[in-house]
Formats: sequence, structure tokens, C-alpha cells
Amino acid sequence: MSMNSKGKNIGRLIRFSGFALIAGAFGLFLWGYLARARFLEGPYLLIVEFLEDFQASVISIENKWIIIIVLEMLFIIKGFIPGIPLPVLMLIPGAVFSMPIALLLNIGGLVLLVSVRYSYGYHHKKNVSGLLMRYEVIEKEISKGKDSNPLILFLLRFVPIFPVNQVSSVYGSMRFNYINFVLLSMLGFTQKLIAYSIMGRHIYNPFTFAFSAPLFTIMIISGLAMLGIHALLKITKWSFVGS
Repeated sequence: MSMNSKGKNIGRLIRFSGFALIAGAFGLFLWGYLARARFLEGPYLLIVEFLEDFQASVISIENKWIIIIVLEMLFIIKGFIPGIPLPVLMLIPGAVFSMPIALLLNIGGLVLLVSVRYSYGYHHKKNVSGLLMRYEVIEKEISKGKDSNPLILFLLRFVPIFPVNQVSSVYGSMRFNYINFVLLSMLGFTQKLIAYSIMGRHIYNPFTFAFSAPLFTIMIISGLAMLGIHALLKITKWSFVGS
């Protein structure tokens, strides 16, 4: 497959993902409404009862430090096992701790995660260089190495289509300034940090507006961002985006 064909396919994927996220966001509200419908009232009450019992079990745990250590270790492990869902890891702190502590734990975990992959890319440049070839327009920008536009890193973190581990490895191989790398990554993750920390507090009743609203916001913002990036790249006629 030619580079131009790859660019068109990736462009279509970005556009489709943008529309899918927006459609999924509105589907959340439909799901919340249907879950409370009379014909689903029985299963709904059973799920809520189970989650309330689970919440009581979590609250009864005396040594919360064990949870903190295990959770932060899971973020590190994700640096080597990409299959661990990041949203799940970011929901756990809110389910156990207060919002401020949950937010701090998620920030700490993400810093550990991106640092592990940054270090891998820094010391194994040859193993990650091929990742750059998947996104032609990004390759052109980040091939500048240390002089790469910081906005690119922010967008790579903000838009959910780009894998966290791969982006971190690439920037490590570029010898991008580490402090700037961490700060820009956290800035790009801001919406997810806040939303998932809030959602964790309400995970014991996932059918409430308090749980679905943050996720709805993430999906709408991410979807619009992906459509905006697609339109911008198409206007500028970068080969990364197809019609």
C-alpha cells in the first residue's frame, strides 16, 4: 500500500472516529434512559444493589496504602503491557478515594506511564522509529526532533486515536525535553484526568447523570477535535488526510 493510500485511510479513520464518538455520546443518554425504563427496572435494581455492596466492601478496606501502591504499579505495568485499559485504571482512584486524592493519583500514574515509555524510546530508538511512518504529516513535524512543535504533542495526547505508549516512545527517541514532554502530556490529558476521576466517584451507580456527564463531555470534545483536525489537515492539503 502506498504512503498516499495509507494517508487517506488514516484520514477516513479519524473522520469516522470523530462521528462515532459524538454518536456514542448521545447513545449514553439513551442508555441511561432505557436503563430506568419499567421493563428493565428489575435488572437495574439488581445491578445497583450489587454495586452498593461492592462500594461498602471498598470503604471497609483499612489499609488504603496497599491500593495506592498496587494502582501506581499497574500504571507502570501498562507501559509494558498496552492491553491494560487506561480508562479502567483512571476510574479506580475515584472509586476508592476522594476527588482531590483520585486526581493526584491519576496524575502520578500517568507521569509514571509516559515516563516508562519515554525512557524505552530514549534508549531503544531503532525499535520505535517505524512508528513514525504510520502518520506521514506527524512524521514530517516530529522528524525535527527537539525542535518539534509542542502543539503536536498536545494534540497527540488530546485526541484519543493515538496510543499513549507509542507516542511516549516516539518522543523519547526524539530526545524531546523530558520536562516539557511531561507537562504537555498532562495538559493534553487534562479532560480525561478530571472526567475519569469524577466518574470513579459515581461508578457505583453508572446510570446516573453524574457518571455519564463527564464521559459524555470527553466523547463530544474528542469527537469534535478529531473532526476539526481532519478538516484542518484537509484544508492545508497535507497528505495525511484523505477526502
